[in-house]
Amino acid sequence: MCYVTCGRVQIEIGEASSASIWISPIQNYSVKHKDQIFIIFVNAGNNVKGYLSNQKFSASDQSVISALVGSAATNATLEITVDDGAKIIAVKIPALVSS
Repeated sequence: MCYVTCGRVQIEIGEASSASIWISPIQNYSVKHKDQIFIIFVNAGNNVKGYLSNQKFSASDQSVISALVGSAATNATLEITVDDGAKIIAVKIPALVSS
């Protein structure tokens, strides 16, 4: 099952093209509870999944990492899709965010 959020990313590239990715969600996709901020992800059935804001994410392949690097460099807001784990499997640049 896939879950989606919107936000910006920070990425750290390590050895062998591995990457650590952090997501800074837009306000509509974050919740603060007892001094902790959570990133909210929603699936097509409106089920939600939350991760702590300091959660490290990984990417499914090099093309996703390349897209994330470019968007991080321009500080673009993305629509980010993850699998049931914390692996980013798709991005939409820019995100279509309604105000």
